[in-house]
Amino acid sequence: MPEGAESFLGFFWFLARQRQWADGTPQPIPLREIEAASRMTGIPVGPDETFALTEMDRAWCNGFIQTANEAIEAAK
Repeated sequence: MPEGAESFLGFFWFLARQRQWADGTPQPIPLREIEAASRMTGIPVGPDETFALTEMDRAWCNGFIQTANEAIEAAK
């Protein structure tokens, strides 16, 4: 797996766990779930209870999301 991939996959798992209210606004994720994800992925949790991502993690995430969006558009 390329360097940074584990962190990216962990972060993407975290994003996938985001829940939304009926109006589309995100529901808060309980701190215990954030802490569990941090332990599972090794990504540290920041003071605002979010994952502290490196620039490489952000690049992986942005690239994956772009690829996913392109695949969705192509499937339409």
